[in-house]
Amino acid sequence: NEKMIAEHLSNNSFQHDPVYDIHSREYIDDLVQVLILHDLFKNAEDVMSMSKALAKIVLTANITINSIRKYLNNNIPNAFYELVEAFYYSVLKEK
Repeated sequence: NEKMIAEHLSNNSFQHDPVYDIHSREYIDDLVQVLILHDLFKNAEDVMSMSKALAKIVLTANITINSIRKYLNNNIPNAFYELVEAFYYSVLKEK
């Protein structure tokens, strides 16, 4: 499974993705570990897909996570948004 993820991340078409740099520098792995440690998701695939989707929305639309929090799935705990927001904004400030 990790091999599949690595192949997906190294796919050239993925380089046009605005969050490619974050993934390529393994920030996504750190975020997944943090989210699982906080017991927000049991499944690494769920964490990866949710956090990538959310990051992509924030980075491409240039909006805040707060503004999309109310429109997304209500089953997702607020702590998830807070962690992703803090994580990605700290990463973006490093650039």
